[in-house]
Amino acid sequence: MRPCCSRCTRAPQLFFYELNEKDNSSIYNHLPDIVSSLSVGENALSEEAFARVAKFLFDFVKKDKQTENLVERLCQRFKQTEDPRHWRDLAYCLSLLPYTSEKSIKRLVDSLPLYQDKLHEPAVYAAFEEILAKTRKFPKPEIKAFADEFEAKLAALHNVGVENEAAVAKAAAATKKAAAKGRGGKKAKSVGFADEPDVFEVVA
Repeated sequence: MRPCCSRCTRAPQLFFYELNEKDNSSIYNHLPDIVSSLSVGENALSEEAFARVAKFLFDFVKKDKQTENLVERLCQRFKQTEDPRHWRDLAYCLSLLPYTSEKSIKRLVDSLPLYQDKLHEPAVYAAFEEILAKTRKFPKPEIKAFADEFEAKLAALHNVGVENEAAVAKAAAATKKAAAKGRGGKKAKSVGFADEPDVFEVVA
């Protein structure tokens, strides 16, 4: 990396480090908006670049209460967009959070209606599987049972979503094919009439 590029990269990082030292809540409070602005719109980064920036920023989230609130706030964003790219970025950010309390896991489960229709997207489902892997680190048997139940729900919703998406794609393809066939038939029919003699023409 060139020296100037390295300095340009370090400058914003130093800014966030200093901001975190002064007031950790400043970064935490703005994370959902930062995620959205870097995921969609004119300032959107590539998914690879977004992942690097998100990983850096979410490393500042250390407190259980912050994780609990961010889970809820990020999940709410799923209902505000129909862009699969934004779904993937939101799910990735959720997977970066440190699930070190029972409340944060339960908050994620309670928010299931907000993202259950997005689980057909492979990257979204993979992110939630990664979250489940984190929850299994809890030694309590009841948490493991809770995680098993959540995993079963996610898998079922994922499978249903994949099947529905396949059915929609199949129906759309059939409609497109029928429309193309219909246009072709009309064209052939009109050409056929143009070539035929007018049987009603009056002969002088």
